[in-house]
Amino acid sequence: MALVVEEIAGAGFDIIGYPRLVRLNPSVPWKTRGNAALAVQVGKGAGKKRIVSKVGGKSIYGFERASAKASRKPSRWQVVSCQWSVDRRRGLQAILALPSHVLPNGSTGFRATSGRSRTAARNKAQAIPAPVQCLQSRHENPVLSIHRLAKPALYPALLKNGARKDSTRRKPEPDRKGIFEKVKALVAKHAHLNDENTNPGLVVADKILPESAYWNAVREIVEIEDAKRMLAASAAEFVGYKNGRGLVGASAAIAWPAARKTYEIITYRQKKNIGTQRQIDEQSVIAMDKAHPSTFDNYDYENKAVRIAPNTPCPILFGVRATAPDELPEAAAKVKSEPPERWMLFETNQGSDDHLLRRKAAEVKPMLSSIVSGTVSEAPHEITGGHVFFKIRDETKELECAAYEPTKQFRNVVRQLRPGDEVTVYGSSRDERLTLNLEKLKVEQVAEILEKVENPTCSCKARMHSKGKSEYRCPKCGAKKPKSAAKFRKLERTLAPGWYEVPPVARRHLSRLIKLGLDG
Repeated sequence: MALVVEEIAGAGFDIIGYPRLVRLNPSVPWKTRGNAALAVQVGKGAGKKRIVSKVGGKSIYGFERASAKASRKPSRWQVVSCQWSVDRRRGLQAILALPSHVLPNGSTGFRATSGRSRTAARNKAQAIPAPVQCLQSRHENPVLSIHRLAKPALYPALLKNGARKDSTRRKPEPDRKGIFEKVKALVAKHAHLNDENTNPGLVVADKILPESAYWNAVREIVEIEDAKRMLAASAAEFVGYKNGRGLVGASAAIAWPAARKTYEIITYRQKKNIGTQRQIDEQSVIAMDKAHPSTFDNYDYENKAVRIAPNTPCPILFGVRATAPDELPEAAAKVKSEPPERWMLFETNQGSDDHLLRRKAAEVKPMLSSIVSGTVSEAPHEITGGHVFFKIRDETKELECAAYEPTKQFRNVVRQLRPGDEVTVYGSSRDERLTLNLEKLKVEQVAEILEKVENPTCSCKARMHSKGKSEYRCPKCGAKKPKSAAKFRKLERTLAPGWYEVPPVARRHLSRLIKLGLDG
């Protein structure tokens, strides 16, 4: 991302609002790492600005909004290898989409997403779009889009040599073709097209894409040809490398509505340290977590695990997430670690639950994430490896659910379920078995469990014996009584109605935490 931002800044553009990090369907069948996209909105900035990133010693400034005095010169050029959108009143706003980790040589790659309201889509003036390009990395399908947002928050603008510039100063008209060629050269230099898992897709659009492009990409498996047809119908320019799967993510990047969002500040390692063990002080992470309550998933206290650092040899040093952006730079600064090379603050769909859709049990399909309400129909049982399974039933079908070993103490909740309990389960199914891999669970109501204390007593004072499943019989006089005639006591249930979730060590990027507030 740093290289591309520098190219954009060199053309005289500001970046409006925060860069964006967007996660897509976590259950895709092909190999990915996080299935994420990054975005940056480019244009002519206006209003307040503040530093939201440091890249190579240079400050990146975020403008409060796009300028209303954008150029009215019509767009004349088409750029095939990027995604862009024009707005005649608000100016160019670009969203760059690439893999969510830095390339092997230390440059940054990411994918992106964004969206805007139908009202904003009716703007009548046209601004000049700015081309940017996608860098490719291993195990990802990088995509790129340039697009405006309905509610520009604060998008970072890189100012040359870190100098502060007056936002009212006239910006030069961009040499879009020149920028395109420069960034295209970056792709040629850094893309790993020989890797079987690398399938970039780039899109250029001069209008908002259907919001369904995002929801389909985050909730379903989108066919590449369907994405192409949608792009063609939207009069978008697009190109897909190899199998072109990146076009799906590129389309989703433009269409993201950002209705529910969180923030993450990501620090990147110095090139010399990439591939070595990360140096992060555990106690400083705990102290930071306690000092900044708006942050979340920094540390798993029950499993004693730092959660801000990835386990892969990627260039990311660590990332801190929060419900608000303002205190993230301060929070990240409190983490004692090896010196980072740069940091950026992203607006994200992490913790949004956007991947989940309420369904009936019969509607659950492979590679989809679902919310299903039903009654526990089969008590939990555990298999080798510590995985716990149970079944629920609604009016359409019985559905198997699982709390796998990595969910740790969450399995203790699942083990307490009993037939008759009313629950709502949240999770995904990866294969034809349709077992729902649980992310969280809401116990709506616990069933009353009765335990037999003793067999009934006959009128002749003799203790009756069980005779089959339906009755008791007196061994002395032969009298019969139903099973309900036995004496029972009500068992106290330790499981209470309410929300239960997997611990931070097992949480998916898109899963919403209980403390952030849940629907239903």
